[in-house]
Amino acid sequence: MKLYVSISCQITDMSDATVDWIDGHQLQRLDQMLIVVDENDKVIGADTKRNCHQNENIEKGLLHRAFSVVLFNSEKKVLIQRRADTKLTFPGHFTDSFSSHPLSNPEELEEKDALGVRRAALRRLQAELGIPEDQVSLEDIVFMTRYHYKAKSDVVWGEHEVCYLLLIRKDVTISADPSEISSFDYLTREELEGLLERGARSEVKVTPWLRIIAEKFLYGWWPYLDEVTQFVSLFDKQLSLGIDLQGAMSEQLKNYGGFWLAAIGPWLRDLTRNHCEEGEWPTHGRHLLGLDLVLKLQ
Repeated sequence: MKLYVSISCQITDMSDATVDWIDGHQLQRLDQMLIVVDENDKVIGADTKRNCHQNENIEKGLLHRAFSVVLFNSEKKVLIQRRADTKLTFPGHFTDSFSSHPLSNPEELEEKDALGVRRAALRRLQAELGIPEDQVSLEDIVFMTRYHYKAKSDVVWGEHEVCYLLLIRKDVTISADPSEISSFDYLTREELEGLLERGARSEVKVTPWLRIIAEKFLYGWWPYLDEVTQFVSLFDKQLSLGIDLQGAMSEQLKNYGGFWLAAIGPWLRDLTRNHCEEGEWPTHGRHLLGLDLVLKLQ
């Protein structure tokens, strides 16, 4: 067993589980050590990719760190791929631009400015999408927020992740690894909505995290990509102070889309800077915004 975690459950070593549909490349990656976290994304250990994706362990609480990337080109279309049929989980499903895991090593464990996760994303975009090193830098990869989800791929394998959502805006050259990606295309918002509607009708297969990303985040951000740094500023504040801004703003974003957040972002950023260091949210700000912000100061 390769688990170094202080959790009150016995994790099953799945080194003998059958994975006869995946290729040799995917099989080798099952021994990679992923970062095991708690629900607050605090690192509590490490375990193999194989064990982290086994439903029996997931139901016992095993949770690991991951990332999803949305890559927009200059036409403001988002890259959507179809996962290869040899992937361990959700093979043949349409999904985000690419997604993977930071590994349990010093470089990818670094948490300041989500640096470790961004390094992992840079590593994987070169390996999975074949994007040349000189086309995307670490600074081009913007950490937006995190989300937590759990989903079964089949009766044996599944996902349970605290997932960092990263955004890139670049025109790039893609040479996709066929063991990872079977096809890809850039879609407009309307085309992505159509894809998800087809998925809801079971006409195509769509990963659960693509639906989460689109419905909870992308649809609100898309019209305001030029002002996307307003979102980044708020989520940076969320992380540094432990404030659940995303949850509190979800209804506002649902009703008003990205414009509301883009317009109020600078004011709210200053408000949090001036008041939240003391662990208080000013009453006038709460009433003005009509929000019930929950402070989770750690």
